[in-house]
Formats: sequence, C-alpha cells, structure tokens
Amino acid sequence: MSGNLAIVIPTYSVRPALLAMEIDNARVWKTLCEELIVCEDGGEYSQELEEIASEYMYHPNLGVCHNMNLGWALALQNGAEYVIIMDSDVSYVEGDLRSLCVPETVTVPQIIEYPNTEFIAPMLCVPKTVSDRIGLYDCRDHRNEGFDAELEKIVRPIVKKVESVKVSHRGPLGVVGGATRFNHVF
Repeated sequence: MSGNLAIVIPTYSVRPALLAMEIDNARVWKTLCEELIVCEDGGEYSQELEEIASEYMYHPNLGVCHNMNLGWALALQNGAEYVIIMDSDVSYVEGDLRSLCVPETVTVPQIIEYPNTEFIAPMLCVPKTVSDRIGLYDCRDHRNEGFDAELEKIVRPIVKKVESVKVSHRGPLGVVGGATRFNHVF
C-alpha cells in the first residue's frame, strides 16, 4: 500500500454514553491513519472530538448518509488515496489498517461479532480511484437507512474481506450491531 489513508467517522452525539464511546474510539483511530475526519450531524458539539480529529465538521442534522458523504468528500479533497468510512460505534481490535488499502478493491475488516459476514457496513475502505468511478453514497432516497445496501450492489464484484484486520461493532452498552440503531436505550 502506498498513499494517504483517511478515516471518516460520522457522529450523532445525542447521549453522554455515545459521546464518551466516540471519543475513546477516535483516540485510537487517530493513531492509525494520516487524517481523521469526524463529522458531527447536529448532536452535541464536542471540544474533545475537535481536538482529537484532524478535521471536525459540526453542522445541522442532515442524516447519516449525507453526513458520511461530507466526510468522504472532504477526505478525497484533502488528498486521501484511501478512505475508511465507519460507524462511530466501531472499535479497533487488531491488524494493520494499511492491509485494507488494496488498489481497485473495496475492502472490509473482520467484524468479530459476525465473523462469517462480508458486508460493507459498518466499515469499508474505498480507494480514490473507485470513488472517482462510482461516486459516493446515493442519498436521494436514503437519509438514514438503505444507502449501504445500494452501494453494496454496485461494489459487490470488487469487495474483499481482509481477515487480518479485526474490529468490534458494539455500542457503549455492549449492544451488538451498533448502539446508534438503539439510541433509545441509553
């Protein structure tokens, strides 16, 4: 792998437990890339996240899809050759993130809670050359749900799971599958 690696974490910090988890995760992810972009989608402003991130975007609530695209587009504009886009409740377990940087291939890590899956959510790595060809998420009919499945249909022939990179997809209360989908419980 050669080239600049950026990580985009879209956040919606509406609960203290969620914000604390996002801060803890951002600290770790920041050490594993050249640029960490955090996009806050109208939740609580966080001075701490702003200090951790290379770029911190705070804006009114646009929905998950548009929030992800803002960060993705900024990463590309800033010169990233590979962009990792992930849910804010994904935590690093092990592996060299640069193993996800494969030319002309959309890669996904091993999700330890779902070891037999190979889906682009909750984390994917997209080369700039692929982004240039296919674009970003299609948000026209997908403010908060469904955009992953639409992109999955397009990139499925070039998706590869990199099993040496492992992440966890648990929320701040240990809810498997993502705390943000269950934000009413904390």
